[in-house]
Amino acid sequence: MIELGLFPGSNGKEKTSQDVETELLASHYDNDEILQLAKENIIQSSQLKLSKDSLKYNGDDTANSVQSGHTTEVEKVERKAIAYLNALAFKVSKQRSIANATVNANANANNKSLETPQLFLICQEVAYKTLSAFPSNDKIISGALSLLALIAKHPAVRERNLFHADEFGINVPIQAIRESLKRSKLVQNPSHDEEIVAAELQRKACLYLGALADGAGQDLDVATKIVEEDGLEAMLDAIDWYRYHAEVVNWGMWGIFTLCFEHTGNKKLFVRMDGIQKICRAIKNIVSVYNQSKVGGDGTSSSSSSSTEEVARHGIAVLFDVLRYDESNPNVDFAHIRRVSLNAGLHETVKDAMLAFSGNTEIMMMGQQMLIATGYIGDIPHFAGSIVPRR
Repeated sequence: MIELGLFPGSNGKEKTSQDVETELLASHYDNDEILQLAKENIIQSSQLKLSKDSLKYNGDDTANSVQSGHTTEVEKVERKAIAYLNALAFKVSKQRSIANATVNANANANNKSLETPQLFLICQEVAYKTLSAFPSNDKIISGALSLLALIAKHPAVRERNLFHADEFGINVPIQAIRESLKRSKLVQNPSHDEEIVAAELQRKACLYLGALADGAGQDLDVATKIVEEDGLEAMLDAIDWYRYHAEVVNWGMWGIFTLCFEHTGNKKLFVRMDGIQKICRAIKNIVSVYNQSKVGGDGTSSSSSSSTEEVARHGIAVLFDVLRYDESNPNVDFAHIRRVSLNAGLHETVKDAMLAFSGNTEIMMMGQQMLIATGYIGDIPHFAGSIVPRR
């Protein structure tokens, strides 16, 4: 299950004032009303931008007073933008819970048919308009990406992405994602909070792009379009820049796997974009930090261990899929891919992951096959877990 960490109270902590506002909006306003409120808020944001450009001051006191009032209004508009995104996400979550409960009660029901497209299309419209209105506010962009990730698999949303690209093209969120990373790279010494916000945006970006590419039988048209609009490059850049942020790397690798699985064209581009080198480097960095924390005895949390294991599992899965020989694609130069992988440190990367998580069946089985298939000479780590499922 995809965990966005978006809904009020979902993290088990006490609800904030913004959480309460989100629930009130979702409970007291219908979908169309929230859409209208979001549009009005965007208009107000545009007016504030124009007023800032045209402000004329008569003196220092007046200037400070006007500037302070203007800043307060801007902050209010930005807070409302996040609240409207969260309220719609809350509605989607609630509708989905009801649909799932209906399916559990009635085996013949289909949860997709129970999810009415109207709400999903409104969510998409609000998210896109918000991205355009607040192009440099990372917190707002992050909220819009969360909402888009929630609705990414709905057929009506995908149809708009493909056939109404002039208004709902995949290029819009991808451009926001890439511009945010560019801004992050320009900050010499970001504060802890600034880095967390920027990294979280990239995590949600990878989650969104992965969800968009994922689906029953995988929609190759959507996966192809994501790559054409630089979505694969955006995820690789995020992984490479935030290669010590386990959650960014984890969801980035998951997104890349969904984008490349059973898609020969995307795999070829992944190799050309130095994807193998970037994946290997990120896995080694995350696993190395994890091993050092264990040796240092700093009380590594179970969540940190779990995140690192997921990085290793998803990363090994990407490498395994790219290296897997496919007789149906004789034009793929697997010998070249193997050379690139070995030059990127494949053996060391895979072995480090296997030694760190020798009880993980998937990591060990895929790792063993890759080491054998690529001519590794040396001791291959053995599986330390139980093949029989625990009860």
